[in-house]
Amino acid sequence: MTPKDLLIQELDNVSDPLISEVLDFLCFLKAKYRQGYAPLTETDAASTSQLGATSAPESQQPYRYDDPFAPATPLEDWDVLQ
Repeated sequence: MTPKDLLIQELDNVSDPLISEVLDFLCFLKAKYRQGYAPLTETDAASTSQLGATSAPESQQPYRYDDPFAPATPLEDWDVLQ
């Protein structure tokens, strides 16, 4: 059976609200594909599903703290103050 046949078979067993969501998602995927994005291959899908298990620990995540009350520009860069 082709994937198209399997999809049609699954749609026969689904309620109308869910079919509406599937249709919206299909339209989204078609628009995304038209914009030049390549479709997911089987290896991409497998690596995406394993992404949560292989993500880096929090200690290795790059974080940067910007002080919201610090001046945006160093004071020595202001010509008016000199």
